[in-house]
Amino acid sequence: MLDVPGHARSARTAASARRPLFFALATLAASCTVLLASVDAAARTASRPRASGSVALDEDAAHAFVADVDNQALHEITLPSGEVRSLALPCAPEQVLILEDQRLAVTLRGCDRVAIVDRRTLETLATASVAPDPWGLAQTSSGELLVTSAFGRTLTALDGRTLAPHWAVGTAREPRSITLSPDGTHAWITHLVGSSLSVVDLASEAH
Repeated sequence: MLDVPGHARSARTAASARRPLFFALATLAASCTVLLASVDAAARTASRPRASGSVALDEDAAHAFVADVDNQALHEITLPSGEVRSLALPCAPEQVLILEDQRLAVTLRGCDRVAIVDRRTLETLATASVAPDPWGLAQTSSGELLVTSAFGRTLTALDGRTLAPHWAVGTAREPRSITLSPDGTHAWITHLVGSSLSVVDLASEAH
């Protein structure tokens, strides 16, 4: 092998030069991982459903909440252990919605009421009467709770904490699910019968 003077020293110098670059790249990769995790968490929070269902899933806490019509109860299921806690309700529920501050909203279709439940203790905090046959739920960016009443053909807005009534508007027959527009200014309501889709202007006082 041809021995080139200074070759070994040059190789060591190059290796030493690569080490700071390696650590810089490793630090950058770690920072990108943290940033991507933060973006992913923010995206999951932003995309979290603001509408109700017979089952409401809290992915972050790994809990599911189930409106049990047959047994007139609200169940909390811890995932994946399967542990169940239950709250007996005064009548059959229809849908459940996860609210902020460890609370749940439940439509009590069997007795024309809406209930707010503390999800930590499974105790009822407040109830309010609404138009007959309450079904779907959604919460606006201002905190108002929107409720459809299928038989009552009504969309009702309640205070998100006290359930004090704010306003109500009539809709087409059998209103069911509510979806809010991305900017929160409109509520889109589906109906069991017919081909109509009700659109309610939440930003207008006349709705």
